[in-house]
Amino acid sequence: MPCRTQVAAEAVLMESEHHLRSLMESASGFVLFRFCHNPMDPFQPRRIFISPSIADIVDRTKVVDFQSFLTTVHPEDRESLVSAAHAMLDARRMDETIRTQGGSSGFWRWLRIIAVAVATPPETYFNGIILDITGEMETASALSAREKELKERTESLSEVNTALEVLLRKREADRLEVEEKMLANAKRLILPYLDKLKNSRLDERQRIYLNLIETNLNEIISPLTQQMSRHYMHFTPLEIQVANLVKEGQTTKDIAFILGSSDRTIEAVRYRIRRKLGLKKKCTNLRSALLSIDG
Repeated sequence: MPCRTQVAAEAVLMESEHHLRSLMESASGFVLFRFCHNPMDPFQPRRIFISPSIADIVDRTKVVDFQSFLTTVHPEDRESLVSAAHAMLDARRMDETIRTQGGSSGFWRWLRIIAVAVATPPETYFNGIILDITGEMETASALSAREKELKERTESLSEVNTALEVLLRKREADRLEVEEKMLANAKRLILPYLDKLKNSRLDERQRIYLNLIETNLNEIISPLTQQMSRHYMHFTPLEIQVANLVKEGQTTKDIAFILGSSDRTIEAVRYRIRRKLGLKKKCTNLRSALLSIDG
């Protein structure tokens, strides 16, 4: 006849089991399960208990054991789930994320299955919980897609910015070329003839007109003359363009791209610039020399 202590312990155990079963049967938003390992068929454990909430995830009428549950798992995830379940005998724990189809909605859900192996000789039980993490996975996927979109937009903006910089440099180079041509043409095609007219026989009225022409012309070209260092006076327009781009820190390859020329041509122009600046056979950096001239 059992003693009072044994009866009391059994009563406490029964009450504990009653509360545990009540918790498992009232589970909502997650699934609790308990399987027993079958040594004769390790891939088909015996079901002890699955909370009714499994119906929220899969069609319970079609899922009666582990093998039938596998039919609802996404084909790409089945092998990993089987391997994880088999490895749990040694690892004593499983934490696997899979996709499954079923339930009232019928679409693919993301599930996280966490289980532990508990040995109660001679049996081994698998106790675990199944969490529906579809919302979290969809949010992560949306964030990933958004990050990819932002990255693509950033790369696109960077390309546009690079193209704009090239266009601005090209425009600046074109502006310098126009100004240098205007100055060169004025000095070569106009001023020499004004000097000849000064030395010709002009009356007072004509001399006044000539002086006005010369004064106004000098006012027009004066800003251009001030922008050009005296060291650049004998530079060709192309040499002036290259010199200005070198001062900006552009490489030979960049300059060739901006001016639509070849690397070899730009190298030749740089050589002529060094020669005109007296840097031939010297180790002086061309950019440093040009910056010091304008400084």
